[in-house]
Amino acid sequence: MIRRVHTPGQHGHAVTAIANSGGRLGHQLKDIVTGMIVSELFNIAYLHSPLRDAEWERFMGLGTDECMLTDSHYSYFVSQLVQVSPRWHGISWDSLYNVIRGLQARPQPTLLIFQHAIRVLLVQARQWHAKGAIEHDVYSRVINKLRHKYFCTEHPAKKRIVSEGRYNIAIHIRRGDATVRNGRWLPISYYTNIIDQLESLLSKKSAVFHIYSDGTTNAMDQIRHALTKSHRRIIFHLNESPFATFHQMVVADLLVLGHSTFSDWAGFISSQPKLLHPHYHMTGLDDNEWIYVDKHGNISGDVTLLKNINAR
Repeated sequence: MIRRVHTPGQHGHAVTAIANSGGRLGHQLKDIVTGMIVSELFNIAYLHSPLRDAEWERFMGLGTDECMLTDSHYSYFVSQLVQVSPRWHGISWDSLYNVIRGLQARPQPTLLIFQHAIRVLLVQARQWHAKGAIEHDVYSRVINKLRHKYFCTEHPAKKRIVSEGRYNIAIHIRRGDATVRNGRWLPISYYTNIIDQLESLLSKKSAVFHIYSDGTTNAMDQIRHALTKSHRRIIFHLNESPFATFHQMVVADLLVLGHSTFSDWAGFISSQPKLLHPHYHMTGLDDNEWIYVDKHGNISGDVTLLKNINAR
């Protein structure tokens, strides 16, 4: 059952989220952003606990304009760990609601701690708002905050490398740990189908396709061979710096996501159009920016956005 909630400021309480030490960047970002979402949902002070990797923390700018969590906070606050399930794909609204009700009943200043991959996801905030459970559009608030942090933070890797006078499309092909069994593998035919459709839909834009991937030499050779034999306007960025790869996906004119939290987050930071096949929790996103494709790479969502781009 969805219960509508609008809570006043939780004076004296605070929330933080600690990144899972074993997770890759995408999973750690889900962990950290949980604290920001809960802070916005319930008007609770947010204390920032940085990513495990200091360089990624600096690159993303997550601590910008935030109060950092310190040892003194543990001395001041009574700590309360959030212990619910399920975890990886977001805790339920009822579970979160009960956690906050328990927090409201505490007379002493309490630090609410999300860790061990217990998460509230951005897509959940969007869904709860659509269902009327929450009054404010917390999804957009947090997205805009993350974009501000990212773009106001300087980093040597944040240099836009584009083909001048062209419409630059970034395509992320996950290889490395991707397999058919774990659901992270999308075949090359999926991407060639998307490229064919985009060339047709954006015929006036002189599009160029930037291919981003990392993996074994053999896997990269397969990508290069498969795409060069059927498409000419391809530029390969294989096994490049992950920082540069992330930024080029963010600033591209259009991004095609892989089944990867790495390109998922580039999509969230980017304000440009994104194409994706729904995977895991990546569903129900804003159709002003996100366009869905099926498992074969056929564009199944509304193509009006692409037609409008082509007409400009």
